Amino acid sequence: MKYRIGDKVRIKIWEEMKEEFGLTELGSINSDLYYTQQMELRLNSLGLDRAIKISAVNEKKNCYYISKFDRCWTDDMIEGLVE
Repeated sequence: MKYRIGDKVRIKIWEEMKEEFGLTELGSINSDLYYTQQMELRLNSLGLDRAIKISAVNEKKNCYYISKFDRCWTDDMIEGLVE
């Protein structure tokens, strides 16, 4: 896992992940853990330029929790650290 609690990261855009991983039969991004259209809409509604802070880490699932979201986010969904 690349990031820690408190790190501010930028989530990749939908089209970039769609091109990189493809879609599932249900229309979600086919990354390590599915990235859904609901996640994308919620992220965009926050108006934070896709930059969000990691609030918890789940090492068993290799994913991160981000405040205001109840879903897990993986390294492959993250573009990188925000300066």
